[in-house]
Amino acid sequence: MKSEKKREEIFAEAEKRFGFVPNVIKELATSPVVAEAYLKGLEVLEGTSFTKRELQAINLATSTEEGCDYCRAAHTVLGKAAGLDSDDLELIKAGKDPKDERLKGLVCATRAIHGKRGKLAADDLKCAESKGLTRGELYEIIAIIANKVIPTYVNHIAGTPIDPELMDGACCSGADSSPKASTGCCS
Repeated sequence: MKSEKKREEIFAEAEKRFGFVPNVIKELATSPVVAEAYLKGLEVLEGTSFTKRELQAINLATSTEEGCDYCRAAHTVLGKAAGLDSDDLELIKAGKDPKDERLKGLVCATRAIHGKRGKLAADDLKCAESKGLTRGELYEIIAIIANKVIPTYVNHIAGTPIDPELMDGACCSGADSSPKASTGCCS
């Protein structure tokens, strides 16, 4: 009974945050503690130094690297709502660099951190710094990646269907539809 009450609370929070209860939240709520961890993580990460637009670019790059069609669809829709340019959205989803220089630095750093599992070389750090990124921002990217792994892995296990509300952002399909992008920030 306690779990059912917690699920209802989670669904109410998701409805408030997203305007509907996404299928991924329903799936995460199979274990209410997992859904709560993810939603609390989203709330905390809204306090990063990044704008909503930048957060969505980082999330979309992570979703693309992880090959999560559901997350790519969601962050395409959320990215549009946050003001990401359609061309930049498509470039990020294709594993390419966005045109916007700030976004390019963030997406390249996200790919490098993700692809190298955080084991950035001195050259990677110099490159990130040359793109205007601070050490604190790199750590915030790590936290965003870590939180994004929760729904990504659940979606991989569950095969979560993409909600009709997110179909406008839907793209590739298949077991591994992630592009093989560069893991270097300055390459």
